[in-house]
Amino acid sequence: HKLWMDSLQSEASGYVYENSPKDEAVAVEVPDFLIQERAFDPSVIVSRRYYPNMGMEEVCLSNGFRFLLRPTSDEEKKIQMHILAPGGLSAIPPEKFPLLEGMNGYMDMGGIEGMSDDDYFSLLGSRGIGVLAASQWYWHDVIASAPASQLRLLLNLVHRKMTAPRLNYEDFEELRSETLEHYGESSYLTKVMESDPARQVAAKIDSLMGNVMCGRRMTTSKEEIAALNLDDIAAFYRSLYTNPDGMTCVVCGDFETESFLKEAVPVFASLEKHGAANAYGPSLFELPEEGGLYIFPNPNPTQSVLDCLLSGYYEPDLKSGLLLKLMRDTIRNRLISVLRQEESLVYSPFIFLFYTAVPDKIWYYDINASVDRKNTTRAYGIITDIIRDLQQNKITKRELQTLQNIFIVNKRKHLEENATANWKNQLVYMVMNAEGFEDFDNYEKVLRSITTEDLRNAFRQYIDLDKLILVSMGQF
Repeated sequence: HKLWMDSLQSEASGYVYENSPKDEAVAVEVPDFLIQERAFDPSVIVSRRYYPNMGMEEVCLSNGFRFLLRPTSDEEKKIQMHILAPGGLSAIPPEKFPLLEGMNGYMDMGGIEGMSDDDYFSLLGSRGIGVLAASQWYWHDVIASAPASQLRLLLNLVHRKMTAPRLNYEDFEELRSETLEHYGESSYLTKVMESDPARQVAAKIDSLMGNVMCGRRMTTSKEEIAALNLDDIAAFYRSLYTNPDGMTCVVCGDFETESFLKEAVPVFASLEKHGAANAYGPSLFELPEEGGLYIFPNPNPTQSVLDCLLSGYYEPDLKSGLLLKLMRDTIRNRLISVLRQEESLVYSPFIFLFYTAVPDKIWYYDINASVDRKNTTRAYGIITDIIRDLQQNKITKRELQTLQNIFIVNKRKHLEENATANWKNQLVYMVMNAEGFEDFDNYEKVLRSITTEDLRNAFRQYIDLDKLILVSMGQF
């Protein structure tokens, strides 16, 4: 109370803003190899094809490297780039998998050869450039972006990161020592995740549907960790990232195609083929042949969360992908109208579609519903009844046309002229899912060619209710 009264009696002076001097940023000297001009040889371009409705050009080089170029009216005047090639972690020999799966993390401990790490990261920050090499299960990637004015620097930085990363032996040794010191220990976070029912359900779904790398040994012995060699890891990394055969470089943003090619072609044409073309390793996974029921505990004793999994194989192309999406949305409409509106059984019914052409051409639906425990059997019965009805009866032409119209409107909104990131992601998605550019260039024609009979036949062809897998968090 005394402090409060004293403060009321004191007289405060007016606020005066003082602009404190900022530390002047030290300009990083850019090495010549990052800004050198390379001679453009048009003869290394073996093919070019323009897709007018997409506004995208495909340019292939003699070494197997390919560009997909889609200029956009990027308001930030930036360029976004995504290089990807088949292989990734699946290309690691099975006996070496746990030793090499962290290769990108080890390479990111340092910058690039020819620069100190401090200068490299300062250069990226001061120029607004981002470069990240990463590996997925079946792809290895480089994701990069920069202001359009920094194009040459961006291209050379990406090339250098792919071919000559700087190896940080000091941090590597420190990390290895820490790993050996804590070998066999489980972190608190790991224990929490392992005991969380929702995470247990997600892990089970991933294992059933092939969202994890199968058939690989995931653990290492102390002896193997002690024998880890950064040079060996870097050699494998370079074997993937320096082979241009089968690589695709998606570029979107603020650039003019001819000017871009004069800068980019010499950079990536300098990569030489070695060995076989980039390719996927074996998946060692097969979808379950039979249905099943898996029950996990639910902290809420009055509720169950159902995940109904329907899965199968498909032949990748745009029409197949559109059929799967139309099926998904048709099921969703019925889930909402029957389960939620008519029966009031489900709080929030959802259906998720996952499909991938690589490597096994697998699709699956996850129909998710949260229900009162006493209504689980009834809700499950309605879900299966909805599927059977769609297998037996065609939907109306009007309903199909409505869905098709929604697809077209959503595509136009998603791929507007200034949607740089959306365009880049769309092109990468098409590469990874083997959906042809010619079909996508005629998207509306392909979509409109799907009839109500095609849709009913797809329900019959793709879905086998005898193979339905139910994963329940809560008693069923």
